[in-house]
Amino acid sequence: LGMIQDCGHVDFYPNGGKRQPGCNQNVVGAIEKEGDLLYGKYRIN
Repeated sequence: LGMIQDCGHVDFYPNGGKRQPGCNQNVVGAIEKEGDLLYGKYRIN
């Protein structure tokens, strides 16, 4: 994850900052999957 907005003294945007080779563009799906993994790891039955 990253930021598109300028936020520092020097901002670096590899490949223009939008599309990265091998990076899934479905960020929400990736976050949901990560949340499921974390929830499953710490769930108490």
